[in-house]
Amino acid sequence: MATDLNGIDHAVIVEADSVYLAAARGLAELRRHGWVGEIAAGINVIQVVIHENRDATHSVSYRKLVEWAGRTAGGPAEMTRRAGVRAVLGLSGAEK
Repeated sequence: MATDLNGIDHAVIVEADSVYLAAARGLAELRRHGWVGEIAAGINVIQVVIHENRDATHSVSYRKLVEWAGRTAGGPAEMTRRAGVRAVLGLSGAEK
């Protein structure tokens, strides 16, 4: 779930194997729809609710999501996950 600049909350259902990927895919899906107002990149917090256990909710700020995706340290699996998030968000340096 993310809140647009008009104060309206928006939610979508996505499949992902990590909180960061879920946040990125959800944000990308919301941005695809013209009826969703602009979502502030710098200050917004994205809430990820685990479908199997609705008691598990994670909050990720957009700034932290982009910082994590831009890191260059880590093993091959971690770097692959980061590249996937960059690609979904359309960030420079995204590997396709």
